[in-house]
Amino acid sequence: MNSHSIPAPEILDISAVSEFEREANSQNLDVNDLWVGGYVEYEWQHLRHVLETYYESIAGLNILEFGCNFGASSIVLAQMGANVTAIDVNENYVNLAKKNAAQYRLQDKINFNHTEDTQTLPFDTGQFDLVIANSVLEYVPHKILKTVLLEIDRVLKVGGDIQILGTSSRLAPKEVHDETWLINYVPRCFDKLIFKDHVPLRGMWPWTPINTLKNYKNKDYENKSQHYLLARKKLVNQNYTYLY
Repeated sequence: MNSHSIPAPEILDISAVSEFEREANSQNLDVNDLWVGGYVEYEWQHLRHVLETYYESIAGLNILEFGCNFGASSIVLAQMGANVTAIDVNENYVNLAKKNAAQYRLQDKINFNHTEDTQTLPFDTGQFDLVIANSVLEYVPHKILKTVLLEIDRVLKVGGDIQILGTSSRLAPKEVHDETWLINYVPRCFDKLIFKDHVPLRGMWPWTPINTLKNYKNKDYENKSQHYLLARKKLVNQNYTYLY
């Protein structure tokens, strides 16, 4: 099936909606928040366009979502026909993601896993065709980031792809999560002196994955960013102007 003919995910199980809302409320989350109850629609209008641009189809691919949060991206992947495995270090998020998928009757198409130690993933070497890290790598502790990237590489098939999406850049003057100006430029060695018990969020240096995953080719370099530009055009035409 051509990915362009796939219908958007729809709420199909009304009883599961109540379960999702109860679980969200128990975690002090607002289901009316875009990043909770509206996240699936958001990713359908964002992640889907990226995938349609880079791949003719993802149907049948074994995909690992590294850092699934509340399950929105995994739901989109499953709706597009992929065999999805999704992990997160936060057990509460995994529980909510399962209930989120149940609303769309996609829970049987996604294998959700609570994975505390992402330095040692519970998967076979070369198990996945594609690994997607969507807005997550900046949250990985700096000291273990390279180890985690190498572990992602281990579980990916030879010739497979890693899609790093939505990860804030350390080059940006304003950190996108807490909107702190210039924090990306403050060396970590000053954290204890300046911030004491609070460790601020920072983006990820673009060269960290490039230098760690040296055997990979950057698809955007190969086609002069045509995939990126086409995906961005799709988002603009959809009145969605933010592309990761």
